[in-house]
Amino acid sequence: MACDDAARLVGTWDLLSYRVTLADGQVIEPLGPRPRGTGIYTAQGTVAAQLMRTGRPRLGVVRSIDGLDLEPRLLAQAFTGYIAYSGRYVVDADSAIVDHHVECGLVPDWEGTTLRRAYVFEDDLLVLRPWPAEGRHAELRWRRRTG
Repeated sequence: MACDDAARLVGTWDLLSYRVTLADGQVIEPLGPRPRGTGIYTAQGTVAAQLMRTGRPRLGVVRSIDGLDLEPRLLAQAFTGYIAYSGRYVVDADSAIVDHHVECGLVPDWEGTTLRRAYVFEDDLLVLRPWPAEGRHAELRWRRRTG
């Protein structure tokens, strides 16, 4: 079954939940109780992820696509509660790890880095667990998009 993991990843996934357990055992939801997101894995090895907190305040601007005419407070407001990156991915099926090699990202510090994820398939769900950091353990649950 492990050799089929790369093929099982291919497709579009909808985010169901994003939870982080802190070192003291407290569980938080960084993007709120009803996050939205899309994760895409292509057969050619490209990954793209967009995750957001629902209910973010509107900025009141539709015409600006580059943000140049937004005041800094509004730009910070848009940035908060949003995660986005894309790049290449590599699956290590024996270890159940997928590495996301970030080429573009909303967070500039991620560019050129690798985001390591342990993964497990549960029926039509994909569970990704980012590598633990500073006593924090995160889990993202995704459902395969159909139709």
